[in-house]
Amino acid sequence: MSVPGLPEAWAIGDCAAVPNAREHGAPSPPTAQFALRQGPLVAQNIARQVGGEPTQPFGYRPKGLMSAIGHNRAVARVFGLNLSGFLPWLLWRGFYLLYVSTLAREVRVYLEWNWAMFFPPDIAHLRFRRTGEDAESSP
Repeated sequence: MSVPGLPEAWAIGDCAAVPNAREHGAPSPPTAQFALRQGPLVAQNIARQVGGEPTQPFGYRPKGLMSAIGHNRAVARVFGLNLSGFLPWLLWRGFYLLYVSTLAREVRVYLEWNWAMFFPPDIAHLRFRRTGEDAESSP
């Protein structure tokens, strides 16, 4: 994950071409699943470099893939099993909910997601102003 030619620069995440040692050096896909595992290893590698120790290559084999494709629908490949519809959508939401930072935020996101499941956003409530209308004069 070190940048060639720049010994003190490191790159991880979806904008970096991080070679995956478990996939014969092919670049890691730009997904959160890989980025979440690159972070701790790059921190360890920086500490190793500072301590004069050799760094470790990144290697990770994914557990599966998930993608939301519309209202209450998703597709997923989990441990080789292909899924589509409502069940993988719930799995996708549950997985990402685990990575929300605090309990209060988890509860808020959970409630907002469930509210939106039954009551999708209504775009009819957008407010438009006429050209030249003073924003301060409106209620």
